[in-house]
Amino acid sequence: MGGPKTPAIGFAIGLERLILLAGKDLEVPRNTDIYIINQGLIAESLALDLSRKLRNYDLIVELDLSGASFSKQFKKANKLKSKSIIVIGDDEAVKGEFIIRLFDQSDNGNEEEVISVENDFELGKWINNNLLAK
Repeated sequence: MGGPKTPAIGFAIGLERLILLAGKDLEVPRNTDIYIINQGLIAESLALDLSRKLRNYDLIVELDLSGASFSKQFKKANKLKSKSIIVIGDDEAVKGEFIIRLFDQSDNGNEEEVISVENDFELGKWINNNLLAK
């Protein structure tokens, strides 16, 4: 485009091909931090809002919107090896609360805690004590 002739070389590679060449070296496996189990329309709405809040903590959050039964959702959380679960049923949704606990099948002292959806301080404290500290 004008100016003196300058020798040059060009190179291009597709990002997908580069990832294929790197293989498993680029993969950093991370299990789901929190799986949100919910049942009912109000609970689903609360679960969506809560999942947005939780992602601000750089957590991997899974949310079931299929309307499946609680038992199927618990099985899915187990299959994904979720570190913790949040349960929002009709009763919790009406009260504006959710139940949160570590998800360990051995049930060794995994006490659940009931937190208000509005109480960001308690939620942050629970996350820092149980998920981020480890």
